[in-house]
Amino acid sequence: MNQFMRKCTDKSQELLLKERFWRRKFWLRELPEKKLRELLGELKGKFNLFISSQSTREKERVDKVLITDKEGKRVGLISVNRECSLLSDRFFLVVLTMAPVEAAREVEELLKERLKEFLMSEFSVRLSFYNQWGQNPEYSLLPEEFRRGIEPDFFYGIEPRSLAESFFTSPQSLLILFGRPGTGKSKLIQYLLSRAPEVYERGVEVLVLKGVEALREAASDLHTFLYYDVVVMDDIELTSLKRGEDEDVTGFISTLLSATDGFIPKRVKVIISTNQPFKEIDPALLRPSRLFDILELKEIDREYFEELLKKQPELERVKHLFKERETIPIAQLLEELKGRDRRTYLKGKGISKREESYSRNLGF
Repeated sequence: MNQFMRKCTDKSQELLLKERFWRRKFWLRELPEKKLRELLGELKGKFNLFISSQSTREKERVDKVLITDKEGKRVGLISVNRECSLLSDRFFLVVLTMAPVEAAREVEELLKERLKEFLMSEFSVRLSFYNQWGQNPEYSLLPEEFRRGIEPDFFYGIEPRSLAESFFTSPQSLLILFGRPGTGKSKLIQYLLSRAPEVYERGVEVLVLKGVEALREAASDLHTFLYYDVVVMDDIELTSLKRGEDEDVTGFISTLLSATDGFIPKRVKVIISTNQPFKEIDPALLRPSRLFDILELKEIDREYFEELLKKQPELERVKHLFKERETIPIAQLLEELKGRDRRTYLKGKGISKREESYSRNLGF
């Protein structure tokens, strides 16, 4: 790290440590380097700027800009994250970390005005994935993009749109989903999240936690729940959700109880997904003021499929799946619908073993 970069980093850390600050995230569908430079040019006339940048083969790229007023008092920090997108290079994140001063509002308004043609809709779904090894991957999508390819009628016994509205408007914070692999738990969560901006009438911030490390390190930290609208704990492989001998589970539950307590005005929504029902659930989580519902997702049975077939004749081409079975996982139906159109590389039957991947007795 060169001396200039160290100076900028030290000043930004000093800003975060010594002052209360607020943060704003701005998602851009593309990053207009020229417009960004013009914005900095305007700010230079009013503030002192400490700019950290990276050199590429083509040009200098701005990464961080520390802003102070002419008297040296801290105003804020602009951070440009080009590495956050999981979806090619179409999305970029600009973060403002600003001191509680009037000049900071001026910077925010100027940024929004100069970059407004590149900003994503305020009603987007913004996801972060916990990563214990470094930076959290993030991306942002419009609700209609996020639920593309999801068929609401496939969720046996559940009306997803009504569920989303009921859950996100309820005073309760906790929703638990369980069901065998392939019954559509992740797809249902995806659909619920796509409806959240419509219910809240604004963009929503979502954190996804997966795996034991996320449970141990992130789920026991109260800050994990305070800075997001929804926290999703997907594929939690636990037999018990009760405080006791397991320190990780005890820490998580204690934190969750604090995050959903009436003392905190903003109540985060927490969705827990598991492949099997819990043998034990802590009584404190089951209180009517905290638990919204526990839903079992089931496979589609033959009778329900026949009802779907009346509304969607295109399902006729997957009807053969019910020849030998009475129930089929949602995931298998969706894969079959998409997969048959993709496998143009096969000349003969019996070559692809993927056709039998849901039979549970596949072997080679």
